[in-house]
Amino acid sequence: MVVRGEADLSKQFKTDHAIHVTFIWPVSDKGSRVRKTDTRVFMWNEPYGWFTSMVGHRRGAAVIDICSEKPGMIEIK
Repeated sequence: MVVRGEADLSKQFKTDHAIHVTFIWPVSDKGSRVRKTDTRVFMWNEPYGWFTSMVGHRRGAAVIDICSEKPGMIEIK
């Protein structure tokens, strides 16, 4: 399910180019696979098209993973 709208990303930043995507995906739960519902916010800009990002850590270092329409998967270290 895709709903277009606005997104408040923080107290200082709001974007008019956002969609909320709700989806069902398989996840592992105590050794079996179950279906889980989740929601992601996708934003839009010219270089990436529609994209979403996640902040995390890999091998002790901070990374930003970007999944985008135009360049695809990007990892920023």
